[in-house]
Amino acid sequence: MVACSAGNHAQGVALAATKAGTKSTIFLPAVAPISKVEATRNYGAEVRMIDGVYDDAYNAAVEYQKESGAVFIHPFNDIDVMAGRAPSEWKSWNNWRMRMPLWFRSAEEGSFPVYLS
Repeated sequence: MVACSAGNHAQGVALAATKAGTKSTIFLPAVAPISKVEATRNYGAEVRMIDGVYDDAYNAAVEYQKESGAVFIHPFNDIDVMAGRAPSEWKSWNNWRMRMPLWFRSAEEGSFPVYLS
């Protein structure tokens, strides 16, 4: 497996590959936080740091995929990645909207909060 990420996706791919008994090579931009880099390594990935920004690391990952024939796991433009993220995003949205009031204004009574459920 090969992926490109600035951090969180890299860790997910590294962990999934390790659990599946598969090698993973992750390309990260040189500006990625060291905590993300170390966590990705600790999950078993071979980490390749690329000078520049995310786009530079992405281009290096795509080139590596073409040369090696590895499966490229795109960080967002992939239906399986989107499907995997949907439940956690939905949960986050529901948690957020239950805590955040919507404020309505009444011409006669002023403002009042309404919590969605």
